[in-house]
Amino acid sequence: MRILFGLAMLAAVLGLWLLSRKGFGPLKRKLGAAALSLLLAVGAAGYLRLALNSEISALQDSETFYYASQADAAGRFIREKLAGTDIVLIADPGYRDDLRLPGFREAFCRAVGHDNVELAPLETSNPELPLYETMKSDDFDRLQQKFPEADVFVSLVGLPSDAMRMKMIRQGGPGKKPALLLIGLGEVPRRQLAEAIRSGRVAGAITLRTEQIDSDRLAPRNPEEAFALRYRLITLENVAGAL
Repeated sequence: MRILFGLAMLAAVLGLWLLSRKGFGPLKRKLGAAALSLLLAVGAAGYLRLALNSEISALQDSETFYYASQADAAGRFIREKLAGTDIVLIADPGYRDDLRLPGFREAFCRAVGHDNVELAPLETSNPELPLYETMKSDDFDRLQQKFPEADVFVSLVGLPSDAMRMKMIRQGGPGKKPALLLIGLGEVPRRQLAEAIRSGRVAGAITLRTEQIDSDRLAPRNPEEAFALRYRLITLENVAGAL
């Protein structure tokens, strides 16, 4: 549709120019001026469109990089603290439509040092509703049963409101497998999550920084710098007062 509109505008400019060549006196000058004005307008519109598209593309790339910086931080934490060798990323059922996830998984695998990483959707009893409204501890337990060899689960959807009933939290603790790391908090009560981190039943959680974020700032190309601008990793060492 946009291509047809552009061709129509060019045809109009050409038509006016041809008429101006055949005209005479004042009419010729008016047609020539009209053709020139229309040509300038088309050129200006095209330039503005290219500039706008370029700006939108830069913003999209920046947000994708910010998002992937969480994968870098999570991967390094798992490699250094949890030594995870069989990892499951718990994702929204519609994750295949999320254009950020391929880059996220790539950054995660690079940071953790291997690609033994499975993306698994969290299935609920009512998939037509938003996940955060319907997810329950039982849904996480069923997913855990599908991956009995996993030593680390990373939830990209946070935790449900009844998270303390989850098997991997009830039976979790320092040094126990599987470990659980969150990217986003979900619906879990913050006080309960803080206690779970303090007791080692949850290894850590990545969340947005509490101080004001400059949302217009483009992401620096260093993932650690990008992460520090937007997010923080809450662990046993810094959980006090963080949630």
